[in-house]
Amino acid sequence: FILDGGHNPQCAEALAESLRTLLKGRKAVFLTGVLADKDYAAIMDTVLPLAEEFICLTPVSPRALPAEKLAEHLRARGARAEAAEDFPDGIRRALSAAGEGGVAVAFGSLYMAGALRILFTETYKRWLRKKKIAARDALSAEEREKRSNRIVEKILSLPEYERAATVMIYRAVRGEVRLESLIGKAQSQGKRLVYPRCEAERRMTALCPKDEDAWIPGAFGIKEPDPERSEEVPPEEIDLVVCPCTGFDAKGGRLGMGGGYYDRFLPRCTRAALVSVAFEVQRTKEVPMAELDRTVDAVVTEEEVLRF
Repeated sequence: FILDGGHNPQCAEALAESLRTLLKGRKAVFLTGVLADKDYAAIMDTVLPLAEEFICLTPVSPRALPAEKLAEHLRARGARAEAAEDFPDGIRRALSAAGEGGVAVAFGSLYMAGALRILFTETYKRWLRKKKIAARDALSAEEREKRSNRIVEKILSLPEYERAATVMIYRAVRGEVRLESLIGKAQSQGKRLVYPRCEAERRMTALCPKDEDAWIPGAFGIKEPDPERSEEVPPEEIDLVVCPCTGFDAKGGRLGMGGGYYDRFLPRCTRAALVSVAFEVQRTKEVPMAELDRTVDAVVTEEEVLRF
């Protein structure tokens, strides 16, 4: 995703020259908006040969050209063009049109560029989360079970697991990696298993159920240990945390569900190895990391163990 400040015909020519070098014959999806008093016809004609399609925005300015009017102009020039409802919608449409292997280029107005810089990271994370959840959930139940078992086999062979006395684990919901076989094995080995409980103010605690029936519906409809029939375990006593994710990269970046529960809890696990589990379809080139976001020590997929 490239953000350029070009907003007049001369800037468009410089942008086109740079893109011809960067794209090496490929075409880009343009996210664009212009001011009505600019020579937008010349601006668009300059980049038209490089465009796969255009997503049009209305810049935040009383001088802005409405997005639909710009889209109409581009369609009249033979281009594929559509108007976005707002800036987050425009970012999502451009990302989806480009795909993970493509290129999206935003340009046309400095008013627009400022807003995109503010909104991009969070919008991108939401778009990426939705995309990777869809990829994970598209696996059949049989395929998910098969891949989950391969992941469990790899976890069982980790030195961090072998030496761990207390392991934090989770109960899978929807398309997450299923860990039932790991739970059974760990219990037979005498390991203490603790589970996350989401509480107010995005706080997470670790609870060890005292019996098999000590479960109640918790936050987001997920079954969690009943605090009345569980022991709360200090995070400092946990040796290994096995946590789910919606996406991951090859640098230890982990994309969660957006609530920040694990990101707030993990720094308190001062002696624990932090391992995330995911299917290969959840891999992405780079997870955007905010200040609160916590990287993990390893990611285990059905194909390999990635260490950082």
